Amino acid sequence: MKSKYPEQMSALCVAQPWASCIFEHGKNVENRSANLRKRGTIAIYASKSRMESRFEYCKEKYGVEIKWDDVKKGHIIGFIDIIDVIKEIE
Repeated sequence: MKSKYPEQMSALCVAQPWASCIFEHGKNVENRSANLRKRGTIAIYASKSRMESRFEYCKEKYGVEIKWDDVKKGHIIGFIDIIDVIKEIE
């Protein structure tokens, strides 16, 4: 019997609070410094890196207050489908 789970899957490491915003607050764009060539379903890994300025920015920009102690970190928190990558226009 063939397993319904893939043998391998790609994962994207996303810092908190952005990883939580993807699943809980409708964030559908992730800015990256390098092009991601992968398309399809991938796992989102919430990193353990901590930067208070990210949480402050999230509150100011999106009106969402997320606390470090309330977010999952250091493991996969969900799955997304990458459908396209948009390059920055200079």
